[in-house]
Amino acid sequence: MWNWAAFNADFMVGLAGWAPTTGAGAALHFFVYDLQKILVLIAAVSFVMALVRGALPLARIRARLDQPGGGRCWATPRRCFSKP
Repeated sequence: MWNWAAFNADFMVGLAGWAPTTGAGAALHFFVYDLQKILVLIAAVSFVMALVRGALPLARIRARLDQPGGGRCWATPRRCFSKP
């Protein structure tokens, strides 16, 4: 699944002129490989959170939180978002 990331990391190590078997080459390979995975993960989480925030009805959430006891949505989550 991450073959492209390994290819890019190998390319960067080769571009630096270091052997991948040396400590510096292995460190650069690890840094570039993991940096790509972390950036993809951050992008995926940001995309999912944007979808979730866009799908939640903000006006109903605010109205529910303004009611007495409205801040206790964790106790009865079904009641928090049901229509009155």
